Amino acid sequence: MMKLWQKKRYPHQGMHAKRGFTLIEMLVVLVILALVISLLIQSFSTTWRSFERLSMQDLAIKVARLPASWFTNSVAGAVLYHPDTSLFTGTRDRLEFVTSEAPDDDMHIPQRLVWRIDYQNINAQESHWTLVFESQLGGQSRTVMTFEQEPHFEYWNGQQWLLDFRPPSGLLPSAVKIVQNDVVWALAKPLRPVVADIPPELAQFGVYEF
Repeated sequence: MMKLWQKKRYPHQGMHAKRGFTLIEMLVVLVILALVISLLIQSFSTTWRSFERLSMQDLAIKVARLPASWFTNSVAGAVLYHPDTSLFTGTRDRLEFVTSEAPDDDMHIPQRLVWRIDYQNINAQESHWTLVFESQLGGQSRTVMTFEQEPHFEYWNGQQWLLDFRPPSGLLPSAVKIVQNDVVWALAKPLRPVVADIPPELAQFGVYEF
C-alpha cells in the first residue's frame, strides 16, 4: 500500500504554475519603452537639424560659387570664327569675346559677351569693385560679384601671364583668371582650340567664304 500511495500523483503536481505579468513589471516595461522612444525622437530631431544645417551650408556655398562658375563656363565656351578675324579682346578690367555659354542664355547660342570690373565710389570712406557681365542677347549689364579690394583680369598666352591680350587674328588665350591681391578668385580655360585654323585640304574645293 505504501508503494502504491507513493506512485500516485495528483494532476497539479509536477507541472509549472502559469503566471502573467504583474502591474509593476508592466509599468517598468512602459517606462523603458517611453525612454527608448524619447531617445529615438531626440536623435532623429538632432539628425534632421544637422542635415538641414548642412543643406543650408551647401546651398550657401553653391550660391557663393555661382559667379565664378558663370565666368569659367563662359570662357570654356569661347568660340573662334576665322583665322584672320579676332573675336577676343582683353585688358586689365575688361574682356570681350564670343561664347556659346553666356550666363543668361539656356539655348547656348553663340553671342558676344563682355565681362568687366567696375569701380564704385559710394562716398569718401566707402568704395568697392563689381564684376559685371553683359551679353549680346540679354542686353543688360548684370552685377554678379562685389569685391572690397581691386581685382583684375590676366591672360595666359602659353608662356606668361599678361594684363593685355589683343590678338590681331583668330586667337584665344590659353587661360584667363581673375586675381585679387595675388589670390586667384577664378581660373578659366577655353575647351575648344585656341587658334583658328583652315584645313590645308580645304583649298582643293575652291574658295570658301566664312
